[in-house]
Amino acid sequence: MNSIDIFLCTTDHLEGYRIEAYCGLVSAHVTSGVNALRGWLTAFRDIVGGKSGSYEKELTRLEERAIAKLSEKAASLGANAIMGLR
Repeated sequence: MNSIDIFLCTTDHLEGYRIEAYCGLVSAHVTSGVNALRGWLTAFRDIVGGKSGSYEKELTRLEERAIAKLSEKAASLGANAIMGLR
């Protein structure tokens, strides 16, 4: 569980658990800017091959921010879980 104690699940049901109430749809949007140098270096890596560690780190950071935002919204609705996380 995360710091807000919201159970996160990518499926629509869990064996051994019963959904007692639905609190509605919860969504989150996060954005990130890309500087010109990072974009150029990534394009160069695409040509010569290789992975972009800086982009991977940024995507991981964005995913963590989105999950935290989702958890906060769900908790504010009185939920204790997010089902069907995508």
